[in-house]
Amino acid sequence: MQFHSESRGSENWDRSPWNMEARTGDERIIPIYRTYANLRMNLLPYIYNEAVNSAERGEPLMRALMIDFPNDPASFVIDDEYMFGRDLLVAPILNEHTRERAVHFPPGTWLNLWTLEEIVAGPCTISGYPSDLHTVPVFIRRGAILPINLGDNMYLGEPTGVRGMGYRNLSFLITGKPTEEWVFADDEGTNITFTPCGDELYVKADAVSAIGHVYLLLPVAGRSKQAHGPRTVWATGGRGADVICFSVEDLMQGIRVPF
Repeated sequence: MQFHSESRGSENWDRSPWNMEARTGDERIIPIYRTYANLRMNLLPYIYNEAVNSAERGEPLMRALMIDFPNDPASFVIDDEYMFGRDLLVAPILNEHTRERAVHFPPGTWLNLWTLEEIVAGPCTISGYPSDLHTVPVFIRRGAILPINLGDNMYLGEPTGVRGMGYRNLSFLITGKPTEEWVFADDEGTNITFTPCGDELYVKADAVSAIGHVYLLLPVAGRSKQAHGPRTVWATGGRGADVICFSVEDLMQGIRVPF
């Protein structure tokens, strides 16, 4: 995030969150900014993986809906939503004091990223999707696997406790069984493959870096056969997700997760 300095005479119009809070007296600004700064760090594994995919395919990381959904006519006229990578749909609030907006959902089933609640199966448009000051409408495609780095409380939007490279708790939010093989890789040498096999998801690591363990997060509402293990509250107001921890040794041998 870049903050531009726009001084007007002796007045400081720097749009950094700390200066905005000082000028407006609105004490909500810093906590909201902190949550999204932490969220960016949570999402770094996803951002990196999607940046590699974008470079290989010659596609922008942040892109118009029509690129991913060329058979959806409505996606060609949407200019205020975008895909962030292959699996996150973002519908920003663009007008001041607005608490809802029309959201077009392209083909697929979409979950609210913040609550993991299933919203709708597209293509369709919800004319008055609610929002608030703290949460930008962001949705994740069912069947997506979202790689994230979480802090010890396993809470989205909280600090990871990591400065620089590396993971605190490398986790994968599995929103449903994917339709095809999906691979996570990074510059540290980690390579983990997720392969759908009938009613199971086969997970195997061919190589790992300094990771000691990996967490799989499965939304409670989407679980049918495996319910043991601790549970995390995904985000404020969100439903729970089962947390399953696997050691590197387990992953190197391969594990099967039932659905």
